[in-house]
Amino acid sequence: MLSRKSFGNLALWIFYLHFNKRNMAKKQKDFSWLDDSASSQEVITQDSNWATLQNWDNVRAIKDIKVSWASDIKRGDIFKNIRLTDDSTLIESWKMVLKTEFFKKQ
Repeated sequence: MLSRKSFGNLALWIFYLHFNKRNMAKKQKDFSWLDDSASSQEVITQDSNWATLQNWDNVRAIKDIKVSWASDIKRGDIFKNIRLTDDSTLIESWKMVLKTEFFKKQ
């Protein structure tokens, strides 16, 4: 017969093994980005005029955009040295993430 203490230890050990197996399965899924087949798919980012954007391009705003925590973006404002994101509809400039539909390549 198991005592309460040894039964508790056994239950904890089974609990640990169960969740350890679950975490190992999750970790194996997380390394899918290492596959060569996944890297062959490249995200193409296009501006409002369907011009292809690349990292470090300059873009110009085509309409006024209200920004709640900073000064508003006026039509014609230029953003230099943009960076592309994983989402094809978003670009990044400094600390702002911008939608490509409101910008054109300069």
